[in-house]
Amino acid sequence: MKFELIKKVRVRLNTRKADWSRRQAEFTKRTPSSRTADVVAEELSAKETECKNQNEAALRLEGELNSDTKRREAAASIAAEFEKLCCDAERWKKLDAEIGGENGDRFKLYAQGITLAQLVDIGNEYLGPMTNGRYEMIWDAESRDAAQLLPTIVDRRAGGERRPVTNLSGGERFQVSLSLALGLSRLNAGSLNVETLFLDEGFGTLDEQTLDVSISTLENLQRDGSKTIGIISHVKELYERIPVKIVVAKKGNGQSTISGPGVTEGATSDRSRKSRKEGR
Repeated sequence: MKFELIKKVRVRLNTRKADWSRRQAEFTKRTPSSRTADVVAEELSAKETECKNQNEAALRLEGELNSDTKRREAAASIAAEFEKLCCDAERWKKLDAEIGGENGDRFKLYAQGITLAQLVDIGNEYLGPMTNGRYEMIWDAESRDAAQLLPTIVDRRAGGERRPVTNLSGGERFQVSLSLALGLSRLNAGSLNVETLFLDEGFGTLDEQTLDVSISTLENLQRDGSKTIGIISHVKELYERIPVKIVVAKKGNGQSTISGPGVTEGATSDRSRKSRKEGR
């Protein structure tokens, strides 16, 4: 019995020794040596330094991101302002194309064209009847004669063909000039009433029919009392058609005699003064 008891105690003791050895081995495995702890401390220090550097880099990137956001907002504002300026520039560019120029010629032409457009509209009221509806004046700022402030003529008998004034005959040009002169006398009728017109020559270029139509137009103006018309001419037909006239006759030695209503009898004109009427 005693032997059996000792045997059991010995087995239990061996079992405990084995268990202790196993536990000691596991504990030794889990517990680093002094050398392993130094390595871990170095790695930990390195990781802490790396983490610090990454935090600093993150802060730096965050600052750059904020700066980039501000720059983008500023760029968007500048882009909007630039677009507005481009629209303004386009408007000024179009205005420059219409009336620009360093010497102001295009602007003067534009401003004068506004008045001329009104003038030709009024002048057409006279030109139409004088030409039996054949000719009409228009203001075309793009025509080759626009720089000389000349209207363009539309020929209704030629399918509306546009012709420059310079292509008209002498008589037709006179009709255009007369129409513009009559229109000009009405243009500023609201502030300036032109009641008297003097026409100096031009009738000598007209054929008999055109002359008759032109004289009839002037007679109608005279008759309705809207205008007092004075004509300076040597054309015989005019002399016969005009009831009231002042006659200048050559006398010789550079002098002429003047006769007619309101003229002092025996009045003379000194031709040596080089009057514009020399030779008539």
